[in-house]
Amino acid sequence: RGITRRELLAGSLVGVAIFLGYGLQATGMESIASSKSAFITALYVPLVPILQWAVVRRRPHIMAWVGIGFAFAGLLLLAGPDGTSLGLGRGEVLTLIATVAIAAEILLVGGFAGKVIERMGGVPQNIPGGEIYQALEKGTIDAAEWIGPYDDLKLGFNKVAPFYYYPGWWEGSLNLEFYVNQKALDGLSAENKAIVRAAAHEAHVTTQARYDARNPGALKQLVAAKTKVVPFPQTVLDASFKSTMELYADLDKSNPEWKKIYADYRNFQRDQILWFRFAESRFDSFMSSQKL
Repeated sequence: RGITRRELLAGSLVGVAIFLGYGLQATGMESIASSKSAFITALYVPLVPILQWAVVRRRPHIMAWVGIGFAFAGLLLLAGPDGTSLGLGRGEVLTLIATVAIAAEILLVGGFAGKVIERMGGVPQNIPGGEIYQALEKGTIDAAEWIGPYDDLKLGFNKVAPFYYYPGWWEGSLNLEFYVNQKALDGLSAENKAIVRAAAHEAHVTTQARYDARNPGALKQLVAAKTKVVPFPQTVLDASFKSTMELYADLDKSNPEWKKIYADYRNFQRDQILWFRFAESRFDSFMSSQKL
């Protein structure tokens, strides 16, 4: 089965958004400080609900508007430090355009990533994180996926969605990404390059380690609050895997770059699954059955 026009359009739009987002951000950083670039780029968070309102007519919740107001107030303070003018230079303008593109990418990827759910008969909705609770409470959506017990507990999702299903087959783990302008990186000394790589490594490893340390306690609190933690039925896991493989097969036929990258990724994954069967899986299964 070949790729549909909708999938071709979605893939093209995502590609354009990624190119504009990270390309313009990198270009903008040539003339503005990295701290200012980071702040402006972070505005994609409040921009997502605005774009969603413009595109799908879903009005942001009142708290989203509050966040949007604070974010843009911060931009004004950064752009006009004397408090009387708004001076946006070339770097700031390029970074703002990049920010809009990144926000658009999130909406596009959210819609495209829901293809597996669609194939299984679901109707995926891309909703800003700050509006998930209200959507669940009002019955606008039936279920939501977020990050994990630690964050879910803080947001109180269990108060409006008491069933907590696992495993999160659509997102097995987290991965932090750190983009650096290639020209700027090449201009660094070997020592500073090592510092950048060490900082990126530290951020990823530390973030994952902190979640690993905090999630068990949060899961206990969710259970204590009468949250029903249940596994997905085997039939659901089988159906999700089948739908995912069908989607990947379609992409293999229509996208040579995808096929090349995915084939290498899948071969590596097969070897890792084989290794972990011996390295950790059996041991984890044994320890889970023991009383400590």
